[in-house]
Amino acid sequence: MSSFTQKNKISLVFVIVPKHMRTSVVKLINSLGARNVVRITARGSQVQEGAWFTKIFPAPSPELESMQILVPDCHINHFFEKVIEVSKMNAAGQGLIYSIPCDEIDHSNNYPVWTASEEENSINLSNSDHSNNLSSIMCIIERGGADLMAKGAIHSGAHGPVVTFAEGRGVRDKIPLLRLTKTAEKEFVQVVVDDTDLDLVFSQMAKAGRITDPGRGFLYTTPVNKAYINLPGVKEETTHTASMQQLIAAMDELKGNRDWRKRENEEFDSKDKKNEPVFLENLVSLTCITPRDQSDALIEAALEAGAPAASVGFGSIKDAESEKGADRNQVNKEWGFIHLAIAPDKVDFIKDAIKKRAVDSNISEVCFYVIPVSKALTYLG
Repeated sequence: MSSFTQKNKISLVFVIVPKHMRTSVVKLINSLGARNVVRITARGSQVQEGAWFTKIFPAPSPELESMQILVPDCHINHFFEKVIEVSKMNAAGQGLIYSIPCDEIDHSNNYPVWTASEEENSINLSNSDHSNNLSSIMCIIERGGADLMAKGAIHSGAHGPVVTFAEGRGVRDKIPLLRLTKTAEKEFVQVVVDDTDLDLVFSQMAKAGRITDPGRGFLYTTPVNKAYINLPGVKEETTHTASMQQLIAAMDELKGNRDWRKRENEEFDSKDKKNEPVFLENLVSLTCITPRDQSDALIEAALEAGAPAASVGFGSIKDAESEKGADRNQVNKEWGFIHLAIAPDKVDFIKDAIKKRAVDSNISEVCFYVIPVSKALTYLG
């Protein structure tokens, strides 16, 4: 197997757009130098507003395309500008783009990475509409729970969360009885919120999804460097010119800050401190990307090395070379994204165990990245 290369000053960028925009956006991203555009089919979340009879039927879930790209920090600003322009993201409900800082990435030489020069000067966007002081709330939850969590987030003021499908591994595999009562099918939920709303949205999502029940899921937050948010959360039956999200954005601008949004956070209706949730801290999220048909071997290696559990999502990578027809098979190749929440001092040990298994199994395409976890919540027994 090829040796591994480590890189710093890299960010994980999520680009989420309506499905009909995916071809033009992928073409643009490839032209900017990316060779690792991970594409995952996703759906948006909305709640129905209006007269009582309109609420009888659930609001439609918009079809979306979620893309994940590892981008050098020196390219982030230019990357944002171009993606927003081409995707027409400034139009109402047209998408979401945000970046999360990676501590480092570690990839095999056969894994496709960014090809453009990393010496390019950053473009100053200090006066742009891109927001900071944001966080991303992410959750892996058993299938069927995502809609409940989405409603909790939207009713707390967040945009409509983005949902993709995943599988869970770990505890269920170790305890045979759970194989009868818990399915491996999971849903992955993500939403970006202002830090002033973070505690409220986090707690309401946790309550709606019953995240502290046994085997229910894992909810956590990560810091966001930069974001442009324009996803709907409410399907309104109205003739008003502006949506509620546009009115809130206008109030932010008039006030000059977001402090006016603050509301009392009724966290976890608990009369007894014994029932208060215990948040997990001092964690990071380690992700390993590898071809889907080889992911089981690497998940097994991670669990044997001490990872408590794993979740895995699936998508495809479409790079610049495959777009030109040089490698048609790459277009249809599916990849697995193995997510592990672990202590920082366990990262190197678990990565080494996965690398060793990759060598033993002749797996030549592997990439790791680590992102910080601010806090997390799950069932602790």
